[in-house]
Amino acid sequence: MRTNLYILLLLCCNFLQAQETSSDDVINLPDIKVEASRLQQTAQETGKHITIIQGKDIPTMPVTSVDELLSYVSGVETQSRYGFGVQSDISMRGSTFSQVLILIDGMRLNDPLTAHFNHHIPIPLSEIEQIEILRGPAAAIYGPDAVGGVINIVSKTFSQKNREDIFSTTGKIVGGQHNLLSAQAGIFYKKGKFKLGAGILNNQADGETLTNPNYPAVAEDSMFNAYFKVRTATLSLGYDINTEWSIQWRSAYDLRDFSAKYFYTRSTFDESTELVEKSWNQLRVQNIGTKSKTTLDFTFQNTTDDFIFNPLFTPNSHTTQFGQIQLNHYRIINEKLKLNVGGQFDRRDIESNDRGNHTDFHNGLYLLVGWTPTPSTHITASLRGDNDANYGFETTPMLNISQIINDRLVLRTSLGRSIRAADYTERYISSNLENLSPNRNLGNPDLKAETSSNAEVGLDYNIEKANKHRLDAKVTFFGRQSQNLIDYVLTNSNDIPNNSTLVADTTYFFTQNLKEVNTLGTEIELSYQYNFSNDFNLKASLGYTFLQSKNEEEILSKYISNHAKHRITSNLSLQQKYFNIHLNMLWKERNPDLAEAIGASLEPSYFVVNSQVDINVYQQKAFVTLQVNNLFDAEYANILGASMPRRWFMAGIRWQLGKM
Repeated sequence: MRTNLYILLLLCCNFLQAQETSSDDVINLPDIKVEASRLQQTAQETGKHITIIQGKDIPTMPVTSVDELLSYVSGVETQSRYGFGVQSDISMRGSTFSQVLILIDGMRLNDPLTAHFNHHIPIPLSEIEQIEILRGPAAAIYGPDAVGGVINIVSKTFSQKNREDIFSTTGKIVGGQHNLLSAQAGIFYKKGKFKLGAGILNNQADGETLTNPNYPAVAEDSMFNAYFKVRTATLSLGYDINTEWSIQWRSAYDLRDFSAKYFYTRSTFDESTELVEKSWNQLRVQNIGTKSKTTLDFTFQNTTDDFIFNPLFTPNSHTTQFGQIQLNHYRIINEKLKLNVGGQFDRRDIESNDRGNHTDFHNGLYLLVGWTPTPSTHITASLRGDNDANYGFETTPMLNISQIINDRLVLRTSLGRSIRAADYTERYISSNLENLSPNRNLGNPDLKAETSSNAEVGLDYNIEKANKHRLDAKVTFFGRQSQNLIDYVLTNSNDIPNNSTLVADTTYFFTQNLKEVNTLGTEIELSYQYNFSNDFNLKASLGYTFLQSKNEEEILSKYISNHAKHRITSNLSLQQKYFNIHLNMLWKERNPDLAEAIGASLEPSYFVVNSQVDINVYQQKAFVTLQVNNLFDAEYANILGASMPRRWFMAGIRWQLGKM
């Protein structure tokens, strides 16, 4: 207990000391448009708790992937199974990882096979213009899965930002322990009507040799190398045909090859390895008038997954395809009224030796109305209807209200309903396998769709003086009532229907609907910046999230109660003419857990710090980079059995040429 109090005091002191001279990498500026809002709104007009991360700030952060970056954002819990972008589950407001919608330039990325692949974002860090994090439900705008929140990755080529003609390139190459090679690089070029973007990312290492010395009986047999190879490449083009019409296109490829032992199961037979390959293609045609904007998007996503649970067992091989068409029309009726109407159609299919062959269709129509009765009052009402092969027709309404009291204070509230259907893994995992070993996951084809009712109230407060310093504070209280939530429940094989292929009187993680789960929470986010001069500033942030989920049936499930009860994030950045220093800090407290058979445990809390130092060697364009992940060598895990990396040293170079 004393240790936890010490950590809390350390984080708070970090922030208070920085307040004398600082700002935050995720600071929200009031004039930044939120592209995911669809109504050309700023963050303070949406009625939602929103954080915007600017792409130009990412290179100075000690991160190697998007999920690592999100780990240190207030209110976003990234439950990584290992570092460097290998495998992560992203949760918001106590949601499961399946209940967060990931978008690339406004188009859904969520994988139809499993939400474990939702963070496989086929855009390198160098290609990102901004990341928009919308907390709370947004199903009335974007459809299913937007329960806990939405994360929209906006790329430079598809961004609506007006840019002058430029050529820029940014990148970082570092090497480190365990034969680590981490490299990311990108270019962006704009000349007249033409835009081009390209980027690559590579994270690979032999990995640490992992075991648990606290369990010597299993330590010798459980030693293994946590190897990984993560590679992403993308190319995008944009062309303004004339003053009204434009076209953008992107192709991307993403590969993840890694040791997955204990990533998904607690079985003593688990010797898992996994290879996931994803291709992403997107085409956008857009017409912009004086008072309207019409956008037509096409995307096609192909994912192959080869999963070997144990070399002695039959490998699982899956190929999924996900095609989408979305038409969106935005119109300004007058100075007080804006409308947005659109439709979406998608097709999902899978071919799998483990889950079978299936095809599903989904379509939806939506209407958003933005009304500004006074210059300080913004009301957004939306209604969406979705027809899905799994649950038929459902409607999801939403109402957001933002009241700007003055130039410092904004009050906001939001109400909404959301829905999510089970993915192919939740419905069919292991359904085609015979003699399934105990403690493995087992799908349920009879799952009902989840539904949730959500409400929140909050306020935003800021102080800014002569562009010298700025303080932002956000406080939000929220609640969610969910029915038929889908999760894996430890179940005796005798109680599972059609159990002829299961070992009698043993347990499996069988997917079920939980009747009702209620979640209450609080989010507090503080950020401060102080500018000493044009090339010297200090930035800091502090975020706290409290969550409490109650399962009325008191059923022990795998993921629903896996979120932290208390979570604190802190970011500290000093940017100066000759050097940059950045620290990311995370502390969280959650329910402990233990699996003696595999020698794994989850401690009730942990504290981890990542750091990066950049030394300017040429005109703020070239830097020597020193990075240390897990600075204090914490031994911890987010998922039971999946140990996170210990202290990891790396060093290399970073460059930044041209305007970001």
